[in-house]
Amino acid sequence: MLANKYDADFKLNTVKLVLEEGKVASQVARDLGISQKTVYGWIAQYKNDPKHPFVGSGNLKPEAQATRDLERENRELREELEILKKRCASSATTGSKVSVHLRSPLRLFGPEDVQSAASISKRVLCLVETP
Repeated sequence: MLANKYDADFKLNTVKLVLEEGKVASQVARDLGISQKTVYGWIAQYKNDPKHPFVGSGNLKPEAQATRDLERENRELREELEILKKRCASSATTGSKVSVHLRSPLRLFGPEDVQSAASISKRVLCLVETP
């Protein structure tokens, strides 16, 4: 038996026919060609949480969506960190060294220096401390 999938708008309109327009649930079910049990289930879901009644099938409550988004961002950041760690390890074995002087001032003497300073890359892939 193949289960039909109905979108949230269809479910909400069906529930409103019963709750707001006063139609009989069994008659609404017959008119729409769905089971009474399905209509009563939708009504129960709506009464349980009228703001977000039909979750599932890709529809999430806002709290669950926020959690999912944070988990995805966390996973992506961990993957990026692992890539950077591997890159640092390979740079260390090949003898590449990058030294960074965090507190030393950048000395600019003229307009041409400002243009060249603007082209300095802001991304550093690996920092290896020198002994």
